[in-house]
This record gives sequence, C-alpha cells and structure tokens, in this order.
Amino acid sequence: MSEKNTGGGLSPKQLEELELSSREADAKVALLRLGVSRSQILELVDRYSLERIERQLAWLPLRHARKPSSLIVSAIKENYEEPAAALEQTATSNSSSDLETLEQR
Repeated sequence: MSEKNTGGGLSPKQLEELELSSREADAKVALLRLGVSRSQILELVDRYSLERIERQLAWLPLRHARKPSSLIVSAIKENYEEPAAALEQTATSNSSSDLETLEQR
C-alpha cells in the first residue's frame, strides 16, 4: 500500500492555509519594506482581502509613486483601479500575440 505524500501528512485544507499564510507574510514584508508602519499593516491585512493587497502591490511600480508607503495604503483602502500603464502593457501584449498568430498563418 502506498500513500500519497501531501506535504508531511498535512490535509489539502492545511496545505491551502499554509500557502495563504505564506502569501500573507510575503505581503506584510513587502509593505514593511515600503515603509508602511506595523500598525497600518495589521489594519490592512485585517480589513482587506489578500488578493486586493497583492494586486495593489503588483501595480505600485506602474504608479511611479513619490511616497510609496502613503500611496500603497491609499490604493489598498480606496481600491484604486488598474493603472493606465498596466492596461497599455496588456494591450501591447495582446497586440503582439495577435501579430505573432497572424505571422504563423
């Protein structure tokens, strides 16, 4: 009889929770490195979804912030829309992909 090793005997739910806590820890570290205070980080993580925080962290470089710590807090709280630069990258990527598809035909 062979059993599947699911990460040291952890259930799928425990593995999912472990991954989520790892992602949350990564987000907290990223916020701390931006200069966000520990109390603000705890408030943000408690109040807003991890996906929302991760999304705003991913978009932050595209916003060219002078004060990243202030901007990221506002962006998370106010749920800022995707920056135009991200939309342009997506459009450019899609256009390139469409062009490659046409060239292959």
